[in-house]
Amino acid sequence: MLALLMAVMISAQAHIWAQEAGHGGIHLYMPDRMIAGEEYEAMILVSEPRPYSFSIQLAANARSLELPGILEVPPGANHVIFPLVPGRALDGGIMVHVISSRGETATASAEVNDIASRPTALAIAAPGSDLPPRPPYSGTLETSARVSPAKVYLMDNHGTPVPSSGGIEVSLGASSPVRFITGGAAQEAGTAYIEDGLYSAEILLGISGDGIVHASAPGLEHATLDVSYESGGTTVGLGVAPNPARANSMAHYYVWLERDGRVYSPDGVLDVYLSSSNRDAARFGAGRDGGTDHARLVDGISRGTLYTLEGDAVITADIPGIGGGSADITVMAPRHDGPDPENGTTSSPVQGDNLQMWVYPGTPAGEAWAVVGSYSGGSPVYMQAGEITISGDGGLGHDHVVDAALSGGSALAASSVEVPLKVSRVGGHLLTAAMPGMAGTSVQFESLPAYGSGHSLEITPLPAALGTHGDIAYLSTVEGGRITDVGGAAGPPSVSQVGEALSDLSVGESWTGGTATIRGTYISEGARVFASVPGIGSDSAPLSPSGVQHGISAWLPPRANVHEEFPVAIHAVDSSGTPVGLIRDIDGLAILSDDISAHNAGGHVRFVAENGGTAEIRIISDGRYITGGNIAAFENDAAPQVSILSESPGTVRLGSEIILDVLTGSLENPQVEITGLDFEGDGSRYSATPGHPGAYDVRVMVSGKGYADHLEEFEYVIERMVDVSFYAIADDGVSVPAGMSLESPGGMETVRNGLHAPVKPGIYEVGIPSLLELGSDRIYAVQSVEFNGEPVVHAEPFTHEITSETEVSAVYRREITVDYAAFIDTEEGAEISGNGMYRYGDTVSLHAPPVHELYGLVWHVPVEWSGLPRGAVVSQDLSGATFEATDSASGYATYERTHTVLIAAMAASVMAPAVIIWKRAPDYLLDISELASRLRPRIPRRRK
Repeated sequence: MLALLMAVMISAQAHIWAQEAGHGGIHLYMPDRMIAGEEYEAMILVSEPRPYSFSIQLAANARSLELPGILEVPPGANHVIFPLVPGRALDGGIMVHVISSRGETATASAEVNDIASRPTALAIAAPGSDLPPRPPYSGTLETSARVSPAKVYLMDNHGTPVPSSGGIEVSLGASSPVRFITGGAAQEAGTAYIEDGLYSAEILLGISGDGIVHASAPGLEHATLDVSYESGGTTVGLGVAPNPARANSMAHYYVWLERDGRVYSPDGVLDVYLSSSNRDAARFGAGRDGGTDHARLVDGISRGTLYTLEGDAVITADIPGIGGGSADITVMAPRHDGPDPENGTTSSPVQGDNLQMWVYPGTPAGEAWAVVGSYSGGSPVYMQAGEITISGDGGLGHDHVVDAALSGGSALAASSVEVPLKVSRVGGHLLTAAMPGMAGTSVQFESLPAYGSGHSLEITPLPAALGTHGDIAYLSTVEGGRITDVGGAAGPPSVSQVGEALSDLSVGESWTGGTATIRGTYISEGARVFASVPGIGSDSAPLSPSGVQHGISAWLPPRANVHEEFPVAIHAVDSSGTPVGLIRDIDGLAILSDDISAHNAGGHVRFVAENGGTAEIRIISDGRYITGGNIAAFENDAAPQVSILSESPGTVRLGSEIILDVLTGSLENPQVEITGLDFEGDGSRYSATPGHPGAYDVRVMVSGKGYADHLEEFEYVIERMVDVSFYAIADDGVSVPAGMSLESPGGMETVRNGLHAPVKPGIYEVGIPSLLELGSDRIYAVQSVEFNGEPVVHAEPFTHEITSETEVSAVYRREITVDYAAFIDTEEGAEISGNGMYRYGDTVSLHAPPVHELYGLVWHVPVEWSGLPRGAVVSQDLSGATFEATDSASGYATYERTHTVLIAAMAASVMAPAVIIWKRAPDYLLDISELASRLRPRIPRRRK
């Protein structure tokens, strides 16, 4: 019998440590972690006392485990305590199996630790990454820094670093975009060498995205480090106003940072590099070389001035390490009344008739600016002298009257004024501006709380041994839970400790990827270390060497009988939770519990449950280490531990199966009665499929010998439902993010593209978006809608009756806009044919006709096309262009003047032949007869 048990257990696959498993009325409880060579106590619990004695046989998967072969359970007893001694550690742990003379079985597993340490695995330690207490030692580095230090350690099975004997070469590998930096070069593979007598080797990681770092060496379990990289989730906002702006004037730009749609103010000062794509339209200085600028972002916002000339420009702002933003600006020439000044006549500038206003940042928090511009229609004009009245709600602080007394005749005639705002209330705001004789303006905007994570410090303990000087922790700057390199915003760090557990405590003054290293020597079990950095903050953390007591842990059996003693195991543990000693005496222990008493029993500690129910226990050792746990103490006349789980509570679709799981724990021969619906099943799972709609109250009654009845009630509403699916496709093959809404008096259901949803039959108001804008140049319009293949007239919204399974499909067409103009220096105009709206994939044909003047003697013909998409084909005479409509396109055709005919009179009195010299455009021939008729009155007749 024992041989058979041993064969079964040795072949069993190792699993997560389980304190006990059993059935048939017996349960085996033993400590889940033990130290090799120490004697422990375990317990077999009998569900109910028996009037007869019976025997229990024990077997284990390790011969080094000492335990009795057979136990006798006397009549009336409900448990038996027995000793066991694990001889040595065993990979996969130990497993004990028991079987009673009545065929009842139980199994329990445990981990065994050796006090003597030997190298078994590698570990990779990184800032912010906590190593697990057991191999495999895998960790996670969450960072927004481009580089990060890390260390490769030689470890034992219990989280303790082990010194190298003779030196160990470790092979390193990394998945892109993580690389090892060696000698300034980034490599995807490399080596690290742990020198003789040392515990670790340093490595430097270059990071530009998510990846995995591997470390391996012969005979050692490998280690991995998952690298999670984000740039910080910060975006750069850029606003320009007024826009459009007046030429030979000034505009204002504003740069700010956002996170989660809120203004974000990082610690320190950041550099902002600005540029203009067209300095002939807008520049950052009055001089010619004003195409770029360098500004500073303080408290999350930077602002400045643009000098305007004429034309269009794109203003960009780039913040190293964060990203960039851009904004377009249009600069328009001033309008004049009266004669055209180009002809040498005087005129006066057009007067403004309306105001326009902008507010930046768009969702401000605290500080913001409003810009008020003067316009005539939609054209910017200079600001007239006078007062502008600013009005806002109570949550906006601002100047109520702004003086706009500016000279229109200055070299830079101002067309706008800037008004600072102080936003003191979160929510919606309305700001208005008014000026006598002009139409006023208003802006509605919403203010949100500022993003307030900021930077902080974080201390990450490193594995270290007692009495060895070296690196004991990483000190990192953190933002939003990620390591962040703040650069020059972080001052020199400083460290201190409480107590005298560390000697030679110091911290490096240099930062690598937002991390510095704390060094020291442990001379006792540990201390609390404090670190601070000017401009960032402070942090503290308990640091302790591995393999030295840093706390206590307690194993308690999950259940015990009231008024009967049961075994416990109280360990002294190190900082990783590894047992380093077994506590055998209650002297020096404080047991805090209203339901538990403790005493010594032959070199072991035992507890007694004084009351039934769940008992809470707190254990304090040496006045500073604390642990605890819970135990269920039961009497047979107490209510049973029954759990009833419903997989489908609430509303259930007609025809669906309702599942009830009835878990009765150790209750023997339970009786389960279910009313309200026809449930079928036995044991622990019961099911019912309702055949009619309606509301049903289900009652579940569980009873068993010696226990009070257990009752639970459930309410189910059974309704008939049908599936409605929705599919949206586009003619350019792009997946469109359309959805369909179904609204009825009972509520609204949304069906996303490619999915389905159950709904009750009835009449629904159907909502399918008629127009989808996926960015400024991707517009889709719904072309057709079908219900089960039948087309319907689409409106937004429309009603439709759903009585059965329904498939709704919507086809969207891509709308392509083509807009080209003629650029010609004559009063005669030219209209480009072929402009308009196209479907995706259509062929666009543009035609630029010639334009003539002086009775056809002078022509203007196209000589160049601008803005044509790649692949466009231009005709040989440059009058036409064709291309495929794949994206919206716009531009212009440039015209040039050409003289087509030159007439020379060969004689003063005789009609001479006309010499026609064609300079260009042979297609534009002038009829000779028409030319002769026009010239005839000017040529003298020949005398006879």
